[in-house]
Amino acid sequence: MNHDSQDMESSDSAAASSDALSDAPLPFDTFVALAALQLSEAWNIVMLFPFLLFLVKDILPASLQSQTGFYTGIIGSMWSLGQVVSSSLWGYFSDIYGRRPTLLIGTFGVILISPFFGLSSTLFQAASTRFIGGLLNGNVAIIKSVVGDCTNK
Repeated sequence: MNHDSQDMESSDSAAASSDALSDAPLPFDTFVALAALQLSEAWNIVMLFPFLLFLVKDILPASLQSQTGFYTGIIGSMWSLGQVVSSSLWGYFSDIYGRRPTLLIGTFGVILISPFFGLSSTLFQAASTRFIGGLLNGNVAIIKSVVGDCTNK
């Protein structure tokens, strides 16, 4: 009987702690910072589309001008491809070293690689800097993990 009463007490305390967690306020300041990071992610993916066609036309040899759309699509997709390749590795890294260092590394990686895209003078340079930028940045998945860690529902 003593063992049963301990089980009931532990289940009651677990239920009470669950109720306390559900009543905990959401960390608004954390969510604002995460929203800013998510916005910067979206900005990095789409910011080049208004001028990418002109960039590709300028650096593409005259013999390949008819394939401008193809090369524009290749360069435009490199960021997302880099993120697909590296996001599970960044998730593993964040499980070991923490979410905040991982988000900081991803953010500073983007800050460091973005100017090199602007300095690209060949298709290979433009595509590879976009791919490296995506590789260095797994923030989209990590942001979702942080939101999951901060909420309990």
